[in-house]
Amino acid sequence: MSMSISFAFIDRRETEFYYELLDYLKQHFSEIESGIQCDAWIWIFQDNQKVAIDTFDSMEFEIKSDKMNPLLLKVIEVLQENYRVHVFSEPIERYPFLED
Repeated sequence: MSMSISFAFIDRRETEFYYELLDYLKQHFSEIESGIQCDAWIWIFQDNQKVAIDTFDSMEFEIKSDKMNPLLLKVIEVLQENYRVHVFSEPIERYPFLED
């Protein structure tokens, strides 16, 4: 599954924000993988769906998926409860850096 479509971004750039964000998401979702390799990434899985939150294409954390799906909408909703999330009026195609 390619995470090549960006639907939104979180308006935060601090380096330490990654750990705050990861802790917050773990309170709401049970299946999460994450890491830092120059860029930061968080993958959220549920019901054969996957959402990526990463800094691969931007200085901000972008929220990506292969298509619009219920998990993507839930992740955006959860994030909006605590952070300024900008949803793009049109999703942005990104180069698929990570493949399953």
